Amino acid sequence: MKKIILVVLVLMLVGLLLVLPNPQKEENSKFKIVTSFYPMYTIAKSLSAGIENVEVENMASNNIGCLHDYTLTTSDLKKIETANVFIVNGLGIENFSDKIIETYSNIKIIQASENINNLIIDDEEKNAHVWLSIDKYIKQIENIRVELAKYNPDNSENYKKNAEEYISKLKDLKDEINNKTKKQKNCLSFSESIAYLAEDFNLEIETIETDHEQNGLSAEMLAYAIEYVKENNIKNIIIDKKTADNNAKTVANETGAKIYVLDSILSGPDDEQSYINIMKQNLKIVESME
Repeated sequence: MKKIILVVLVLMLVGLLLVLPNPQKEENSKFKIVTSFYPMYTIAKSLSAGIENVEVENMASNNIGCLHDYTLTTSDLKKIETANVFIVNGLGIENFSDKIIETYSNIKIIQASENINNLIIDDEEKNAHVWLSIDKYIKQIENIRVELAKYNPDNSENYKKNAEEYISKLKDLKDEINNKTKKQKNCLSFSESIAYLAEDFNLEIETIETDHEQNGLSAEMLAYAIEYVKENNIKNIIIDKKTADNNAKTVANETGAKIYVLDSILSGPDDEQSYINIMKQNLKIVESME
């Protein structure tokens, strides 16, 4: 009799385990999006907002800047290994893409900058910081939305709804910027990424690009920068918050121009509205320029 009762209890326990949800299974059933770095993360977070069965993870830390010279870590590869899709900016920023494709031949990579025209530097080098142009950022959103709907069709309507809401806010942001930056302001910049901000913020910018690693200029280039500022009566020197300010300080000390720090949105908080909030902060800084 005891054996019969024991068998019945075991069968009941097995049946209960079969019907109870498996947390591990539920976790694995989520569609996982991994983004290369922060600008792509802001898009993926906004597109997936409120969708419970979609998980978004950023490969590089939100504190890391541009990926021009980034080296993949074991932790990065583990994140990508479990991804359904990997979203990159493209245009040469993620120079490690070939290694990822070689390591994970079946990975689905979404190129956010597909068919987006970018600025040219010195007649040959392309400026890949396209997310700093609101119009181009909107195109990136659309590119990513279309690809996500292809790979995760069950959530295509959710992606579409979120994209429409986000794009509407971005268009309002651009209208606000246009209304508050009607007067053109002349600047000297030490960061190529700022060139895209010039399009939206009505800035006339002379850019002197510094080396990604050294952040230093030769004596000849510094002399040119000082002379340019004096001859053109430039009052504003712009640097990116990720750029060392030693060059800018030297020019400012010699010319009396003032330094302004803008944010190229290479890093930031884990917030769906961070792009808009950072751009509004940039707007306040531009408004304060001479």
